[in-house]
Amino acid sequence: MFEFEQLPNEMQLEVLKRTEFRTIQSMKTVSKRVQHFIQLYQRYMLPIPIRQMFVTPEKISFTLANSNEINTINHDDMDKYLRGAKVDLLWLEMNGSEDEPIEFLQKVIQKTNFTRIDCLKLGSSKVECDVTKLENCMASLVCAELIVDWRFRVPEDFFNELHVEKLTRLTIGNQESRNFYHPLSGDHFRKFRGDWLEIGQNRLRSSDISTFLKNWKLGSISWIEMYNIVISFPIPELLILLKNESCQKTPTTWKVSRDLDEGKEELEIGFFKSTNFSKQPSLVIRQLKILEYLW
Repeated sequence: MFEFEQLPNEMQLEVLKRTEFRTIQSMKTVSKRVQHFIQLYQRYMLPIPIRQMFVTPEKISFTLANSNEINTINHDDMDKYLRGAKVDLLWLEMNGSEDEPIEFLQKVIQKTNFTRIDCLKLGSSKVECDVTKLENCMASLVCAELIVDWRFRVPEDFFNELHVEKLTRLTIGNQESRNFYHPLSGDHFRKFRGDWLEIGQNRLRSSDISTFLKNWKLGSISWIEMYNIVISFPIPELLILLKNESCQKTPTTWKVSRDLDEGKEELEIGFFKSTNFSKQPSLVIRQLKILEYLW
């Protein structure tokens, strides 16, 4: 059995969500141990480091950095425990509330004066979100990583309203997505310069992938941790594209290279019939740095 702390953040939060915080039945407030840590941070005016926070209209649960202890508080206690906190991942679940989700989130943030939120996950909402308010909220928190779950309501024209060029990481349109918004197009894809992208159903063409590879060779994108893109055009077109613009390594992987002052960098492009993100055929792209030493 895995230690909770060793699980990925997403899995930890999913466990935290699905169990409905069974430990909370006997934990009406944060533990004495965590209270002590928070008091120390506040005494020395340091931002409280929170690894993950789960926010609903009813309650807030969180774990401190380097801890697997789940702590739960009421909204009225936020100022006491969380003022000035630094949050790695904040997950918002509106649980059927009729409130506009970003307005609700801003009220939460005003109570705490968070110094930073690295990644924002929008889990569910009954009411469509206001994209301008979303971007303003993220900008005020210096947050450039966004995850949009399929249960979260966004406007039909979401990608035209969202400035994807301001994001470093974006995940949207997973395998369960209802696609009530216009899918990402080639124009939006060309604007994105981040290092992490997971995109479900989209309107990309083979020419958009070709342009992306050429731009990467020219250095327009500095680093790619991972791109996971559902293929939205005929597979034969993809195979012709990769044959003309890359070197084949295995029957299902290709590489594209660019030179550096010391060594070179490679894009490894893999074709998968399905991934953890989507059950549909996808491209998974990762960047590798290869150093060449002169003896």
